[in-house]
Amino acid sequence: GAGDAADLRLREAAAPVLHELQVRTGSVVHLGVLDGYDVVHVDKLGGALAERVPTRVGTRVAADRVALGLAALAGTSPDDASVDLAVELHRVRRTGGLVRSGDYAAGLTSVAATVRGGAAVGMVLPEQVSGARYLPLVLDAAERIRRELA
Repeated sequence: GAGDAADLRLREAAAPVLHELQVRTGSVVHLGVLDGYDVVHVDKLGGALAERVPTRVGTRVAADRVALGLAALAGTSPDDASVDLAVELHRVRRTGGLVRSGDYAAGLTSVAATVRGGAAVGMVLPEQVSGARYLPLVLDAAERIRRELA
């Protein structure tokens, strides 16, 4: 679960990538890991929206309710997913990431990508900004973290 040695290694590998993503985009950046059916936010770097995004390190959210959680779920076995969720997870597995509106609050867009089984990186933007435009940056961040962990 969140806080074990593997998560600490993940946080250490992800730290420079998350920092660069936050500085480059000015967005709120998260690193999340699954703990049961929840995604736990194990890191958060603030941006201009930091006060509007109701998360902090340790915040737990049902994984199927936010892009970060769906991206983390996409890295795990699809055995327990409902049909609707299985379709969405298949789409995330195929593309490596996703964009969703309204996850944390109205007016916000989330972009997330799978790092590895049960872990994901994400960012939160104002909804008037195209999340699709930022998806390649988040996919690249996830890949860079995976390489660092290899």
